[in-house]
Amino acid sequence: MRVRRLFAAGFVAALTAAILLFAACDEQSDVIDPEAQGPPAPQWSYVSTTASEGITLEWTDVATGEVGFIIYRSLALGGFTPYDTVAADVEEYEDQEVTSGTPYYYQIRTRDPIGRLSDPTPALWAIAADNESPDMPSSPSPANKSFDLVFPGLVTLTWEGGDTDSGSLTRVVYFGDSRAALAEVATDLPDNSYTLDDTLARSRFYFWRVRITDDQGATALSPTWSFGTKIERIEIPAGHFFRGDCGIFHPADPSRFCPPENPTYAAAFDIDKFEVTNQLYAQFLSELIEDSWIVVENGRVYSTVGDTLFAKVYPDGDEDSGIRFVPDHNGGVFVPRSGKENHPAIEVTWHGARRFAHYYQRRLPTEVEWEKAARGTTSTWGSFTYVSGEETLSIGLGNPYPWGATPQANYFNYVNSGDPFESRVDLSTTPVGYYDGSSQGGYNTGCNCSPYGVYDLAGNAAEWCEDEFVPYQGGSYGGMRLIKGGGWRSMPTWCQVFWRQESHPDSSDNLIGFRTAAAQ
Repeated sequence: MRVRRLFAAGFVAALTAAILLFAACDEQSDVIDPEAQGPPAPQWSYVSTTASEGITLEWTDVATGEVGFIIYRSLALGGFTPYDTVAADVEEYEDQEVTSGTPYYYQIRTRDPIGRLSDPTPALWAIAADNESPDMPSSPSPANKSFDLVFPGLVTLTWEGGDTDSGSLTRVVYFGDSRAALAEVATDLPDNSYTLDDTLARSRFYFWRVRITDDQGATALSPTWSFGTKIERIEIPAGHFFRGDCGIFHPADPSRFCPPENPTYAAAFDIDKFEVTNQLYAQFLSELIEDSWIVVENGRVYSTVGDTLFAKVYPDGDEDSGIRFVPDHNGGVFVPRSGKENHPAIEVTWHGARRFAHYYQRRLPTEVEWEKAARGTTSTWGSFTYVSGEETLSIGLGNPYPWGATPQANYFNYVNSGDPFESRVDLSTTPVGYYDGSSQGGYNTGCNCSPYGVYDLAGNAAEWCEDEFVPYQGGSYGGMRLIKGGGWRSMPTWCQVFWRQESHPDSSDNLIGFRTAAAQ
């Protein structure tokens, strides 16, 4: 939508009265609580076009329920005064009262229904002159939405885009691991490339965009691009292993813990080294909503195909979720909550976990795969001998916990385990891979990795498996799906590798997360 400034005596008088009323309301503390937080300022404001007869401003509206925006203008950098108003939900304004060849400066503020104003945007400038705006930056490298990329060292970002009639361009790059918190990392670049200062972490999405401004102040702002680094995975070799318990490690419950007598064979597969994080799952949801595959209703994320619940998000869906939904005029984006980026994604249904896996050409692990990856085939606690035809197999029983037989408090996150996160008032998950045998902020952890090197298979977040829950001794649980591993509010016993739990595939819980797997 384009809003043009129409000058007439009545309009100017009404505008002046409205601005005076705004100021008067702001001065009345009995009307406006000065301690109350005002609305958010518009983001990503810039001058999109310049001409001798007008200057066009654009911005991103991130407020909800605002009554509109106030445009401030000045002929110098500073001394801004209210100049015009724009209706709510508008993201563009054209100033048509300009003098050709004159520079102008602008700021924009959001106004809410009770008269509070946001902070002003950074100052914008432009010259009222006929001018071609810079080309929209395009063709990013790494490619937008590329995933599972391997970077051996520093990464260079590149893009295409220039200006046909400007001899001087200012290039600015914004970069970060959250869409909602991109930081300026470079300015005044000589060409369309920038090498990042640091190597990138694995299993992480990164976001960036580029702003190009010409010598008349006209700007082209790229979309927000993303790419994902290599997800760390562990290859598990094919072979037989001992499954279940049958009274070896604790009193037996045959219906849950005693599989058939013969050992179980697992074909070769790989499995995520860590649980899927809020950062990864938020990006997945953002891509789905961009392509209209999901909708958000009262904090609940539903598939547009089949109306299936995928997840609940903070705060309306569930206060425990580590993912926040930020609505905008293009549908919205999902971002991890501050401090929760590297915690396991929870409040995700079996459907939502499975859709994530399929989106990246993977799947959820089967119970057989999950349990083999967790317990291994070590013979420390005994072995199982099995005769198959002329072959005799001796198979180690593996570990009852991924690291051994003792539920040591500093090895995994369970109820009242005493980890530093339990002292907080919010959800007590720990970052994935937190228990790696190192000192974490003065807290000495043991390594909870399995014999194959997979982390957090006990505690933190219990994990969805692909399988329907079927008791070992037969029967049905009505389509319930299987959960393994126990979580942050589980008793230690429930975190043993053979422990079996179940939940409805449409349900979500602050205890349940997931990881993905694939056949080799």
